[in-house]
Amino acid sequence: MFDRSFLPGWPAGAGDAPKGGTLSQTGREPDRNLMTPRRGRGRSRGQSLVEFALVLPVFLVLLGTAIDAGRMFFSYVAITNGAREGAVYGGMNPDCDTAAACPNPNNVTYRVTQETGAGVTVTVACFAPNGTPRGSLAACTEGDTYRSASSERSPS
Repeated sequence: MFDRSFLPGWPAGAGDAPKGGTLSQTGREPDRNLMTPRRGRGRSRGQSLVEFALVLPVFLVLLGTAIDAGRMFFSYVAITNGAREGAVYGGMNPDCDTAAACPNPNNVTYRVTQETGAGVTVTVACFAPNGTPRGSLAACTEGDTYRSASSERSPS
């Protein structure tokens, strides 16, 4: 026998159900709504499915936005670090801008490409104090500004 004493309206130690419609020890009939099977449970499952179908596209758009923002931030950090690496190396070795001037890995272009990865265009230039560009890095003199610029192709 199953003890239903935890249900309201059933006396402690009572068995399955009172027999013959007799009253319980509390003086009232047991609550029959607790014993009847629930109806409409399938409807609540359908409601959950509809709610899920409504929320899923919004969730996927937010997830895609977060992933794209993370990729943009990663690219920004990689390009910034590459430009800094190239500028530092170029400042210490001003004549080594490309592989034609100095062999890999001893040039600015190689250092920037290794820092940022494939698909990056590297531009190295020397500018006079008044802002006019010098013809080559070999023409750089003391007081000139050395610039290493990096740009990334967006994947198509």
